Amino acid sequence: MITYSDSFLVFLCESKNKIAKTLFNARYCNYPSYRLMLTTDEINYLSLRADGNISYLPAGRQLRYNADGEWSRQGRQDGKPGKVIRKLFTKKALKLFKDSDFEGFANSYKAKFSDRLSFQIRINRDIPSIYDMEIALGGGSLNNSCMNGDGDYLDIYKYCESLRILILLDEEGLLCGRALIWDLEDNITLMDRIYVVNDFMYELFIAYAIDSGWWHKKDYRSQDDKDIFINEKGDEVTRHFVVRTNTVFSSYPYIDTFTYGDAGTLKNFESGRFTYANSDGTRMGELWDEIDECWLDEDDASLITHGVHSGDRTHFENTASVGGQVWWNQDPGIVEVDGCFYRVEDTVLSDYDGVRHLKSDCIWSDIHDSYILKCDSVIVDGEIYHKDANADLQRA
Repeated sequence: MITYSDSFLVFLCESKNKIAKTLFNARYCNYPSYRLMLTTDEINYLSLRADGNISYLPAGRQLRYNADGEWSRQGRQDGKPGKVIRKLFTKKALKLFKDSDFEGFANSYKAKFSDRLSFQIRINRDIPSIYDMEIALGGGSLNNSCMNGDGDYLDIYKYCESLRILILLDEEGLLCGRALIWDLEDNITLMDRIYVVNDFMYELFIAYAIDSGWWHKKDYRSQDDKDIFINEKGDEVTRHFVVRTNTVFSSYPYIDTFTYGDAGTLKNFESGRFTYANSDGTRMGELWDEIDECWLDEDDASLITHGVHSGDRTHFENTASVGGQVWWNQDPGIVEVDGCFYRVEDTVLSDYDGVRHLKSDCIWSDIHDSYILKCDSVIVDGEIYHKDANADLQRA
């Protein structure tokens, strides 16, 4: 029979993990099937370790006791939770579990040793500064978040009265995890997608949500399944929500769950004019007009490719096409000639008639000290005259 320390048994009893339940049932239930799944061929006498590892006695070594009756550390070894627990199952029993089951056990086990971490709930106006916080060492989804350091994009969060944020800090005050908290209709509080530096911290967030009586996303690790949640009773629920809030700002974040909406609303289902799925500060369905400083529909937006506003977007009526290039129609580098736009250097201003013409249509006249249209020019005694001026000379 496999033997656990009292502290290890308490952990197995309290854990909701599939592996933990199997280990506990094998110890206390009378069903032979549970006991047939486990083996002591490699390890036995399991106990918790404060560093998040599991202490065990390898097969072939004798268990020794200290003077106080506790298990001695002599001959014992420590190992990572997922790797150690696999050694308890027979080869046939291992086929009944997935890798994710053992990963879940390891995360749940590590979460028990998080005394150096602390949660804080911060108000909506603190959210931009949270996204700009220094992040603790580690990898995880938090380090890979596309919105890290983009607090300037988060005014839509900052001014949303239905929103708070739950953060996890280490003992040095570095950010280890975050999740948006939405206060929704029917007195529902929802914990959104979770970002953490280590996977076991997901368990901490979920436990916090459960203890608080909150809903949480079923797929809390990604932006997928935006309308599938686990409610406060632990039941899976599909639900559409509408958050009413100000949505007019100069820039926007990528929003994981409430990705859609109209003017004044955010939604977790595909409905509405706007989509918040860009990480560059824009939202789909509307773009910022850099010239008129207003929002415009995507269908009306034109990207300026040349001139003083190159790279900016504006209403297409503010643009001009010059040789296939898009310019602001008031750019000093272009000019309108006979209803079409041309580069200034491709035109000349005629002092003779006070009109700007295409340079290719004009010729220089020394007599008039000006460009004149070729079609209006005549040559008399080797000099170029405007035809009207030449007619006047002939009459004189």
